[in-house]
Amino acid sequence: TIADNSLAPGAAREAVRIEGTQNHLTLVNTLISGNAVAFAGVNTTQAPTVKLTTSLLDNNVTTIISGTVTTSDTPLRGAAGYVNAGASDYHLTASSAAVDQGSSLPPLFDLDGVTRPLGAKPDIGAYEFAPPNLQNQTITFNALPNKLVTDAAFNVSATASSNLPVTFSSNTPAVCTVSGNTVTLLATGTCTIVAAQGGNAAFNPAIAVPQSFAVTSPGKQNQTITFATLADKVLGDAPFNLSATASSNLPVTFSSSTPGICTVNGSTVTLVTTGPCTIVAIQDGNATFNPATPVSQSFTIASTGGNSQKIFLPLVKR
Repeated sequence: TIADNSLAPGAAREAVRIEGTQNHLTLVNTLISGNAVAFAGVNTTQAPTVKLTTSLLDNNVTTIISGTVTTSDTPLRGAAGYVNAGASDYHLTASSAAVDQGSSLPPLFDLDGVTRPLGAKPDIGAYEFAPPNLQNQTITFNALPNKLVTDAAFNVSATASSNLPVTFSSNTPAVCTVSGNTVTLLATGTCTIVAAQGGNAAFNPAIAVPQSFAVTSPGKQNQTITFATLADKVLGDAPFNLSATASSNLPVTFSSSTPGICTVNGSTVTLVTTGPCTIVAIQDGNATFNPATPVSQSFTIASTGGNSQKIFLPLVKR
């Protein structure tokens, strides 16, 4: 959501100002409002390109392009329908033209950590529209023990605070599959099972909970992961890198068990919102070594304080 960008330079107070050469922007599920001009190209020796994929320009944006900018798509038009833009509350109301108009491309969580979509399709912008009077729910899904690849299929269980049924899926179908609540082991490696609850007319969808475990072979050597405790962070801190080692000297990979709170790309963690962030270190093994038992480390992302926040994109410059 790019809204009310009062800090943008220039008399037009454009939402996004682009300077320099070879600038190419791709905007997905982006909502722009509160500025007369959406995109302005200034002092550009090569026309910047802007690709708008399932993006919405509020009716109060009277000019899409100013200066030397080209677009390859036609954005949606309509009312943003914020709860209270004057108070920096950019949550959507039921009348917003952004509701159910987005694509399924990431991010899969909004700024509140709510799973997308709550409706038929994701909403455009930073927040999913939450119908009034829906209750939140959480999933309790306990850690799963390591297994031998020769072990029989087994059942998993989890509960939702709403008492609605929980469904399961495998994020690692080459290692393990799920049918109903029955897990079948296929190969050595790290098996990750995800518990989900989609909500109903009374409850919002729960944030999905993954659990990982090692599927090992008695003919391979075991290994362990050393993954040090992570320090607490403050929302707004820069992305940071992770480090962990395996006793096998094989490379360790990382994933986030709480993608609505923090995300991982390679070994880099990006903070999304406040709350507990859990990072899992994984080593899948090879022809000699069994996969290591996954090791989790959690830390807390605290608020920076203050009553309201705005994100301004006044200048995109190369």
